[in-house]
Amino acid sequence: MKEFFGSKAVGFYVSAAAELLAIVTLVVYALYGTVGGGAQYFSPVALVLLIVGIAAFAGMCIFKVTAPWAGFVQAVFTFVAFLVYIYHCYRYFSEVFYGGITAQAFALMNKYFLAALILFLLTVVVTQVGAQMRQLKKPVAPRESGGAESPATTR
Repeated sequence: MKEFFGSKAVGFYVSAAAELLAIVTLVVYALYGTVGGGAQYFSPVALVLLIVGIAAFAGMCIFKVTAPWAGFVQAVFTFVAFLVYIYHCYRYFSEVFYGGITAQAFALMNKYFLAALILFLLTVVVTQVGAQMRQLKKPVAPRESGGAESPATTR
C-alpha cells in the first residue's frame, strides 16, 4: 500500500478526487432520470460512459504501465458523457427559457437537473485538470559515483 501511494504524484490525487466527484454525479444523474422527473431528458448512454470512465480509471491506476494514462482516459469518458448529457437535455433548456432568461425561469428548473448539471461541469473540469498533471512521480535515477561525493552521501 505504501509503495502504491508512494509512487503517485499530485495528478493522481486530483484524478482520484474527480473519481469521487464522478460517482456523486452518477448517483445524482441517475436520481434525476428515475425519481427526479427527467425521464424524457435522461440518457442511459451518459450513465454508462460515466461508469466506464470510473472503472477505467480504477483499473488503470493499479498498474504502473497504464497509470500515467488513467487520468486522461477518465477525462475523455467524462467529457463524452457530458456531451451526451447536453445532447439529451438541450430541449429542457429551450422549454425552461422559452420566455427569456429570468430569475423566475431559474427558479422553475428541476433541482435534480440543476444539481446534475453543476456536478457534471465540476467533474469535467477536475478530470481535465487531473489529466494534464503527472500521475506518477518521476523515478529517481541512481547517483553515479565518479567524483567527490558530498558529505551527506558518505555517512
